[in-house]
Amino acid sequence: MTSFERELGHKLWSVVFYLVHNYPRLMFGVSPDGFFACFGTVLRWLNKLGMNRTRMMCSHGWTWDKKEAFRCPMSVREKLVDACAKNGIAEAADIRWAGATKEVWKYSSFTQRRDYELCCEIGEFASFGIEEKEIEYDESLSTLQKTRVMRVWRTDVDLRECNRYCILLPFTGDEGFLIRRERSQELVAKGVCCLIPEFAYYGTRRALKGQTEFFMRSFSDFCTKALVTYVDVVALTAYVKEELAMHEQESGGLVISGCSIGGYYCAQAASLAQLLTKNKKMKKSQRMVDLKIGISAFGGWTNYCDWFQDEQKVPMASLLMNLDALAEQELCSLDKMTKDVSEAYHEARKETNLRARRNKMRKLLALFMNDMTCLSSLKWRIKERAKELKTTKKLLNFDGILDAASFTLARRDKFVPHSEKKMESDSKEMSALSRTKAIVQVFECDHMEAIQSIELAIPIILDTFDRMSKV
Repeated sequence: MTSFERELGHKLWSVVFYLVHNYPRLMFGVSPDGFFACFGTVLRWLNKLGMNRTRMMCSHGWTWDKKEAFRCPMSVREKLVDACAKNGIAEAADIRWAGATKEVWKYSSFTQRRDYELCCEIGEFASFGIEEKEIEYDESLSTLQKTRVMRVWRTDVDLRECNRYCILLPFTGDEGFLIRRERSQELVAKGVCCLIPEFAYYGTRRALKGQTEFFMRSFSDFCTKALVTYVDVVALTAYVKEELAMHEQESGGLVISGCSIGGYYCAQAASLAQLLTKNKKMKKSQRMVDLKIGISAFGGWTNYCDWFQDEQKVPMASLLMNLDALAEQELCSLDKMTKDVSEAYHEARKETNLRARRNKMRKLLALFMNDMTCLSSLKWRIKERAKELKTTKKLLNFDGILDAASFTLARRDKFVPHSEKKMESDSKEMSALSRTKAIVQVFECDHMEAIQSIELAIPIILDTFDRMSKV
């Protein structure tokens, strides 16, 4: 069975994205952003009529189960923070490759004007993010304990000779491997081995109860998804280092690349991977490999204020949720939230004017999501924990923690509205993270075009590799 047939079998949304991605004429002249904006508006009105209640962003509100009460994402975050503060060494993903999934096909490179024979196979490894402790909080998340990953490479080159790897993270709704496999082909032709992981809550990793397609059930799930992704990327980074060590490579390069929400995850995941692998002998090989790590993000963001708030426009994220219903719900584990989140929550609940209340809810959501998943929050928590453990001197400096960083924005973006203020903020954060000069570019297109264009993406990813090699 081919990849496309597998996608068609049980991932309807992935097929929709595939068609929009490959056959834009189906949209009758409407831009990709416009197509999904119309689709989102239809879903919203169906929801108001009492239909389609589960196909909205976080349709169950703050948590899916009151008993869980944010304990899952907080537990995963605590494990990450504790490991980094203790200067721990990441456990490499123990991937079991399934030979039955192997495929071989011909690919014609559009830059090199020659044909290559490529191959892919799908493997599975245990995710260190969701373990027995987290399952006790929410049994429906047992599907998150295993992570599937696709590896794409060339048949004419021995993989032992490869020292360049790329982890490709998906955008919202990209449940399968098909779109990212197509994106990987030109990179593979250029000698980059691509690893394509499956997101938590996507595909075979959907929650056992309450989830419809890729739509997150709650904000707790949304946070768990992000933090489990960070853990999985750290494990894959350690896997790459073990592979390089086993193949007697002294150095290598890894670019973590993502689109949209995958682009948001890049900086956090890469920074945590550096903290847990840089200048360390890996557990299995007991060898040290100089692995340069960079990121290349497309249509992403560095702060959830960009996602929920904007001075001139209302981002799509705010339209795809019921702010009024959310304001009526009690926020669990409020005693464990930061002062800013707690104050914003009480302020929004007291507001009686409907419009003002919605604006305050958007502010609360931005503060909440930043506190749970963003890099600045993780840095603060790691440093505070290191002070408690008296391990501050062993921590890597977060300034210049990455060897290279590329970040691209879309000027006509309807999902994450572009502004000069956002560009200035993103440029500042990327420059602080990168040892080499950070590249922040603006594409003259919309969100979906920015995250789907292979012609725009491939040169930027390859340039990230080149800049890392000069460090």
